[in-house]
Amino acid sequence: NFLREHPHLIGKICEDFFAFESLHLTELEWEKIINCVGNK
Repeated sequence: NFLREHPHLIGKICEDFFAFESLHLTELEWEKIINCVGNK
């Protein structure tokens, strides 16, 4: 739902994901990232 409401962030999030995919972020870490992005 978040990405649907903020389509302009998908590119940024995907870019960050592929840049750091080796970290294999956990679901909790993704929630922190999404919350951080959502607050900006």
